[in-house]
Amino acid sequence: MAGDSRKREEVFTITDVERRYALRELRNGRRSRRCGDRRKTPRYDLDGTEPIVIELHRQNGTASRMLAKPHNMGVLGLAFLNGTIVPLGARCVVHLADLEGREVGVPGKVVHCHIVCGRVQEVGVEFDSALEVANFVHETAPGRARLQPAGDCA
Repeated sequence: MAGDSRKREEVFTITDVERRYALRELRNGRRSRRCGDRRKTPRYDLDGTEPIVIELHRQNGTASRMLAKPHNMGVLGLAFLNGTIVPLGARCVVHLADLEGREVGVPGKVVHCHIVCGRVQEVGVEFDSALEVANFVHETAPGRARLQPAGDCA
């Protein structure tokens, strides 16, 4: 990316305290009731997962990569927390590592972005096609999982 003016690295970090508070707010149903009944497939809770790389493609042709902490994932999409607003409809590629450590770029689009608390945003990405989640997560308990560490994805 050095020398390519059309891409840039961005890190919109949130603190662990902000993340814990935002997740508590989401679990208390303040925001999640809106979407909860519409889910067609189960989602894995990804608490404790390391940040992943999300590449955003803007309408003006620029792209940027940001680190974000995912908090849940299902076959149709992923939700993450970060410290900036992401435009609705933005095309993106979610960089994941499969269980064998290979990087996989999963294309999708931003379908929601809202403030949870303070500066913390919850962003929802809908994948372009269904994902075989079992290829990417270590299930730690029913409904709870960790993503494979991304290694060279960042």
